[in-house]
Amino acid sequence: MASRSEILVFSKELTKTDVRKRMSIPTKKLPHLPQFQAGACHAVVLEVEDERGQVWNMRCSIRKHKYLKPVISSSWVAFARSKNLGIGDKIFFYRELNDEDGPSRVKYLKSEHKKSIQVQVFTAISPLKQMHEDICWLSFNKSCSLIVLPFHKKWNSKGKMVSNNNDLRNLNIKVLELAPCSVGILIDHSRTHGLSSIFITSATYRVATIFVGGPDDREALAYALRMARSPEVHLTVVRFIGHDDHAHQRWQFMIDEDLLRRLRPEMSGGTNINYIEKTVRDGSDTSSTIKSMVGDLDLIMVGRSSHGTESEALSGLSEWTDLPELGPIGDLLASEDTTCPVSVLVVQQQIRKESPKIAWKFW
Repeated sequence: MASRSEILVFSKELTKTDVRKRMSIPTKKLPHLPQFQAGACHAVVLEVEDERGQVWNMRCSIRKHKYLKPVISSSWVAFARSKNLGIGDKIFFYRELNDEDGPSRVKYLKSEHKKSIQVQVFTAISPLKQMHEDICWLSFNKSCSLIVLPFHKKWNSKGKMVSNNNDLRNLNIKVLELAPCSVGILIDHSRTHGLSSIFITSATYRVATIFVGGPDDREALAYALRMARSPEVHLTVVRFIGHDDHAHQRWQFMIDEDLLRRLRPEMSGGTNINYIEKTVRDGSDTSSTIKSMVGDLDLIMVGRSSHGTESEALSGLSEWTDLPELGPIGDLLASEDTTCPVSVLVVQQQIRKESPKIAWKFW
């Protein structure tokens, strides 16, 4: 809500041009903007204060002749990127009134991410032996991008394990093998019942992504960055690098480097995204660093496997893995040693299987 000294100037649902180039303002809102001097000045600087108190100097201009529709160009694209605004999102601009009741500062107070998600709820009865097939066929028919499965262990509000369902574990393993899309296994350590705090609009949801390398870690990072489009989500991306990883320019390592190089401007430009690099000697260092983080987080997203990376950051962890379907880091976070109420999503990118080779015979 705006205070008594602020009035709503306009709200707008962003278009492709608004997000990527410049944002246009309705012509009828000209009286609410600083005065353009006809014939002498066709551009003014707007001081736009965001919801965190940061002031952005944006150039607002009109054409010198008949077309008076104002547009905001300078600094606008950087502003939109920092707020993770996209096509279809809605923004609200307020004007602050000074003592003379004239325009002093435009105040951007909030944005709404309007990208809708369709939810279809239904119950299906399926024999346990073929349940994985039904799940995979349904996700294929619905063109799903991600299947989220519950972990086979459950805890009560005091952190005590109350269920360990091997049938559910076997189901998860089969879905991981056959899924036509990416798969996530959700390990729910939270101590609350009912709706998660992420549905409370005033809450800040603290998410971290553990990045060592490989396709699964890249998939987990991609979903984490989508979550971070919401300003209520504070994302920390932690990349673990072994001492000699740079010396061995493996193919997966090069792909990781290229991806992160392209994403660093986006991650550094967002006020709710923090990027950290940790150099470690071995898996023991990685384990102790991760355990020191979990107490400050609501959700940790990690890739199941790091195939092709052979990073020193994971050396020694695989030998102690009890649940290979979670990978070394997922297994670490699912262990009884993790007593903090943090949830974990272990992500596996879709396994692309080679098409069977057909032998052609000619007579």
